[in-house]
Amino acid sequence: MVLLESVFTAIVAAWTSYSCINNECCNDEWIRSDLSNLPLTLKSKVYGQHLVTDTLMRHLKGHINGNPRKALALSFHGTTGTGKNYVSRLVAETIFVKGMGSKYVHWIIPAVEFRLGDADTTILSLYKDKLRNKIIEAVTACPRALIIIDEMETMPPGLIDVLKPYLDFHDKVEGVDYRKAMFFLLSNNAGAAISTKTFDFWNAGRSRESIQLKDFENIVQLATLYDKSNGLWNSELISSGLLTASIPFLPLERLHVKQCIRDALIEHKFVRTVREIPEEKVQMIADQLKYFPNDTEVYATTGCKRIHDKVQLIMNEY
Repeated sequence: MVLLESVFTAIVAAWTSYSCINNECCNDEWIRSDLSNLPLTLKSKVYGQHLVTDTLMRHLKGHINGNPRKALALSFHGTTGTGKNYVSRLVAETIFVKGMGSKYVHWIIPAVEFRLGDADTTILSLYKDKLRNKIIEAVTACPRALIIIDEMETMPPGLIDVLKPYLDFHDKVEGVDYRKAMFFLLSNNAGAAISTKTFDFWNAGRSRESIQLKDFENIVQLATLYDKSNGLWNSELISSGLLTASIPFLPLERLHVKQCIRDALIEHKFVRTVREIPEEKVQMIADQLKYFPNDTEVYATTGCKRIHDKVQLIMNEY
């Protein structure tokens, strides 16, 4: 009997190993732990966000290469076009062989799945069940799943607290270990406060690179916890200290926008190399964007979000 069980186990293991050659599995062949290329990727593709690069790498390395005591929970805060989605995608592309196409990467958009206007008691209860089931299914299928919740400001208040038991310091919740899972919560919330603080530094003649994470910690926490228009308002995730870190995305200056324009020109094959980039066109495209504050126009209102559309529109005219 013991021999038969051993043979059966060996057959199952062999079949699983064979099956995972061409089919994505939750193992080291499909999910990388080597993040050595990510810092260079972030620094070469994400502009003006030194706080993001440094903080993100520190927490990712500690989580993936160690024995985490809880799930990684990072909240990204900043105005539109500062790179929150882009950074999330770069992380997914680095860790998962299939990148954003991985069945272990889950992108949740509350505005689509949990409409804010429907947040009465009955509907909210149904939403909680729906979100809870999504999390359970994702991590049961792969303990190293990446769950990205976008546009947190559109999530009904109270709904996000469903995550509390899965982000807390538990070995298992109902038989499932969530400690190796990763959660990214993306929000425009606190973006205005981050922009104001960044401009204060600029106005005082302080270099952007001298800005430190501690300069924003209280600002982000207060703006998030007490702003009723966002999904983290009065959230237990914050009051219980379950967010691993809140990362501010600074507003982008004109020079950062120009870097995005150059990348877009190459990506859309208007030029082949950096040397071929027509700087007069870069300037022309940059001038098409809106900037704030009105008197100084230091920061791009929509960051790099509209760059690709602008590049194609202007370049196809010539």
